[in-house]
Amino acid sequence: MFIKTRITKLISKNCIVKNTQLLHPSFDALYQRPHTLLLRIIRTLFAIAGCLWIAKYVSFLLPEDRLQQFTSQQYQLYLVLLTLWGYDYRRSMQRMESVIAAASRRLLTPIDVSTEMLDEDSALHTFSIFSPLGTEKKWFSVVFTIALIVAASALLLRQILFLIS
Repeated sequence: MFIKTRITKLISKNCIVKNTQLLHPSFDALYQRPHTLLLRIIRTLFAIAGCLWIAKYVSFLLPEDRLQQFTSQQYQLYLVLLTLWGYDYRRSMQRMESVIAAASRRLLTPIDVSTEMLDEDSALHTFSIFSPLGTEKKWFSVVFTIALIVAASALLLRQILFLIS
């Protein structure tokens, strides 16, 4: 009984959050699905890159010069991966700021701000991930995100081929 009461208190204090809806349902198809896909891609690339570090710790398989080359290439891979993750984080902050700004202008709660309202404010482009959105079709964020994914995948493939050869 004590544990059940404790869990209820934690849930009521928002320490455990499940199924929270922060955005209007109109954002589901435009933003939440592509963003979930992007996060899965980032996590998968990080997981594979992390598994490649095992080769460094099984260093008897590689000569010293190849081990140093492998390590420097791993750092390049992580630079691209962290740039991708950081860029997505910065864009997420911009998205929430645009929703909060639109809500405060209209005296609404953020969950009541729809995609149409953001399009009227010319802020829907901040929700672009894999394709440009809104009346202002801004391509930079889309191209930059896709370029970082391609670069990380190419560097990851280069690392795998380096270990195989």
